[in-house]
Amino acid sequence: MSLSNTKLLTRVLNNAILSLSTTKIAIKQYRKKVIAKMDSTVSATEKDLLKTFKEILPKMSSDSKAYLLGYGEGYKKKAEETEKEQEEKNDD
Repeated sequence: MSLSNTKLLTRVLNNAILSLSTTKIAIKQYRKKVIAKMDSTVSATEKDLLKTFKEILPKMSSDSKAYLLGYGEGYKKKAEETEKEQEEKNDD
């Protein structure tokens, strides 16, 4: 490899590393904003629940994650149905 190719490759790699670090910093800042907003709207129980899931999810199998997701989606659907029924009652 010639010296000019080596310099070019080094420059490209340095730019890629800088780009990735900048993206990583931006993601961290966005997460902080989301967490700060969440802190003001989420109850202590909900925070505990999210903290527990944050710890356990990486350790769960794909099947367990799929089951848990389905379970959560079932709760979501039920909550939406209940909310819709309440709105219909209020409209009457």
